[in-house]
Formats: sequence, structure tokens, C-alpha cells
Amino acid sequence: MSGDHGTHDSGGDLHAEAYCSSCNQSFAPEIERCPNDGVRLIKFAASRDPLIGRVLDGRFEVREPLGRGGMGTVYRAIQLSVDREVAVKVVHPKLADDRQAAKRFLREARLASRLNQPSVVQVIDFGQTDDGVLYLVMELLRGRTLAKEQAGQRLPLKRVLAIGSQLCDALEAAHAQGIVHRDLKPGNIVVLADPPGRDLLKVLDFGLAKSLIADTSSQVTNTDAILGTPLYMSPEQVQGKGSEPRSDLYALGCILYELLTGAPPFVDPSVNLILARHLSEPPPPLPASVPPRLRGLVTQLLAKDPAERPATAADARAVLQWVIDGGAAAWPEPDVSDTVPEVPAEFAQTVAQPTPPPGIAAARMPGAPPRRRWWLPVAIGAAALGVGGYALLGGGGGGAGSRPAVAPPAIDAGAAAAAVVVDAGPIDAPLVDAAAAPPPVDAGPVDARRRDDRDRGARSVIDASTPRAAAVDAAPPRPPVDAADLDFYPGKR
Repeated sequence: MSGDHGTHDSGGDLHAEAYCSSCNQSFAPEIERCPNDGVRLIKFAASRDPLIGRVLDGRFEVREPLGRGGMGTVYRAIQLSVDREVAVKVVHPKLADDRQAAKRFLREARLASRLNQPSVVQVIDFGQTDDGVLYLVMELLRGRTLAKEQAGQRLPLKRVLAIGSQLCDALEAAHAQGIVHRDLKPGNIVVLADPPGRDLLKVLDFGLAKSLIADTSSQVTNTDAILGTPLYMSPEQVQGKGSEPRSDLYALGCILYELLTGAPPFVDPSVNLILARHLSEPPPPLPASVPPRLRGLVTQLLAKDPAERPATAADARAVLQWVIDGGAAAWPEPDVSDTVPEVPAEFAQTVAQPTPPPGIAAARMPGAPPRRRWWLPVAIGAAALGVGGYALLGGGGGGAGSRPAVAPPAIDAGAAAAAVVVDAGPIDAPLVDAAAAPPPVDAGPVDARRRDDRDRGARSVIDASTPRAAAVDAAPPRPPVDAADLDFYPGKR
């Protein structure tokens, strides 16, 4: 492919400066000595980026740099045929000079260009110029990286589930094409600015960054290979065993853990200690507020043995979708009834009470204790005994000529009282037989919920009328995004 030179001038030049080696400050080029310590300043002349204004392959005019990294530099460019902005990644010359690395890059770029998935950045073209410049043309994204979006804070659970599902979609599509990312991390994930508040993602650099480094060699000692990635590197990658689709799933587990807690699972100032912990230490437990099924998924994704991780990204996404759909075990909510002790079967009849009639229930004030007519069975029992005694004494007026009194059948006072209680149910439903039920003091453990209602003002009535707050997330609302804070990606503007 050929590359022509253009005449476009832009702000891609490196400006002149005067540098102080003592205080590590830079000043305007006309200043001779440092204002801070009087040291003579070192002058750096202005230099020009040779790619600014160049037209690659006669189609892509390079305008300005967007960001630089270990792999190369990303530029804003114009696709002349359709007059649209694109991102052009130019591979660093020291990597492009390696013929084997260049071949791997071109193979990976061809595979990546076949990916057509909404959560994967679109690869438009790739190639090499006559003078050996390797380049990759991608869609230009407007947004912020997930690393900047998260910024050391945990995200609301709803956002974590949405982000995790899209990452699973991207990995599933790539793995189906035989592409392994090998460097999945928040810095390679862009949260699009449009539409706002939707958390739509684009994953960058599928397999491209590591394609320029031999994947069979040890990556622990290769600074370019582990720069920015030890926090998300799988144990097999640390051991130099190469990458596979489940290596991407391990990185996914690290990202989900960080979004849920605000920090990666393994953090240490020493890179070697971070890598050692990936090999041998289990991650710290997730907060109890994380749904159990989601906790289990993250733990499985972070398994040291790839065989113990989910088989595919689709399997991981199925768990996330189950949580999104509100699975029974996914949203544990505190319930007041859970604190009431289980009632033994032998006492069940003292708890099963008929429902009060609407008229009576409405007439009572909320929180007022039910009126127990304890005197009613006693009075009826006493009346029954009185009638029986009167009959036995001859009706009260027996003279000499009176017929002998016939004693009526004996009436059991307890049975009469019980019968009255059954008939009185519709009148006062909460009424319990005083003779059959244990005393109020003994019934305390069984009737704890009602007693608590009397002491605290009918908490059950309040709970029934007040909607329960969601127990998922109490995270603060997302602040508005300033348009000036957005960047154009791939790369930082």
C-alpha cells in the first residue's frame, strides 16, 4: 500500500520549551534561568510529528494525535472518500520492524475486521505503507474509558449488570471467531457519551496489542506486555502458558469485582506481589449486599484453574441476566417476619385466628389492642350453673302438693363456655378461649408479633401501607457529565 504526503498543518507539533533538571519544571523557551532555583535551563527545540498531514493509502488523512501508548500512537484522521472522522492507530516502529510481530498483527487485524457486534469497536481497514508503517483504522468513539467512569468508586448494581452483560456479548462474539482479547481491562473499554446515561460500551484492541508480543514467552519480565495489565492478568498468563478464551473470563471477573467494590481483587505497590496473588491467593470476599448468585459468578470467574471457570461468556451472561430478571435468590430483602421464631405445631391452634369482619376492623383505631371479652364465658357459665341449681331446688316455690322436682341433665360449664366462644367468633374474631388457651404470659413467645404491634404502634399496619425501599443499591445519583470532560477514543485526546 502506498502513502502520500499532504500539506495539512495541525497542532501535532512538539513545542519548544526550557527545562529545569533541578525542579523538573518546564518554562517558555525565551527564559534562560529557572525562576525557582536559578539553574540554567535546558532548551528543547520544537519538533514535528512526521505523520501529521500524511495521507495513508491515499484515503486516510492524519490530522492530530489522540493518545500514545506502548503499542503506538492513535491519531484523529479523515476518511477522504466519505468525509468522516476515524481513528488511526499507528504501530510503534520498533514493533513494526519485527517481521513475525507484523505478521501476527496483520492476522489479528483481519480477524478483528470481521467482528460485527455492537459492543466491539469497528475495524474499518488496516495495512502497511511502503515505508513500513503499520496502521489500523477504526471508528472514532466519543466517550470516556470505564477506568475514568469508575474512578475508584463502586458502581450501582444496575450499572454493573448492564456493563457486565455487554462485555459478555463482546467476548462471546470474539471467541466465536477464534479471537482472544488477552488484555481486557477498564482502560480498553469505552462508555459512549451518546446516548447519555445508557452505559453503552465499546471494547477496543481485540487481540491486537498482544499480537505484537510473542504469547508463548514469559510476560512477567516483559515490561511492555504487563504495563497496565497485572491487575487483570489470569494465572495462566502470569505463568507464560499463553491465553485462551477463559483467560478473558478471568479478566472479566476482575473487572466485575472492581465495579462492585471500587478496587481490583489484588492490589499492591509491587507488581510481582500482584502477580503472585493472582497465582495463589483467593480474592477478598465481596460485600454482603451483592446478590448471592452474582457473588458466586465472580468467584467462579476468578478461579485459578481455567477448567473451574464458566465454559463460555454466554454461560456467564446467563447468570447476569438471571440476576437482572430478578431471580428469587438474587435480591435478598430483609423481612420482619424472618425475625419471628417458628411456631411449634402443637401451638398452631393458638395462632390461627379468623379474619376480623370488615366493620369491626375498621371501627378500631390502628395500633389499639383488641378488646377481649373475658367476662362473657364466665357470665354464661355462671348463668348455666344458676339455672341448674334452681331446678334442683324445686323451681323456688315447691309446696306439699307440688310435683317432685326432676333434675335436668348436668351441664358442663367448660363445654358451655367453649360453645359460646365458637358462636362469638363472628362478633369478636380475635377472641381466644380463656379456659382452653394458656395464660397471656405463657403465650408471649407465640403471640410476639401482636404484642410487638401493641408496644410499637401497629408496626405491621405501617409496614403494609408503606412501600419497602429497594435493597439493591443506595449509591448516589450519577452526576451530570460535562461535555468538555469527554474524550475521543481510541486514545485520549
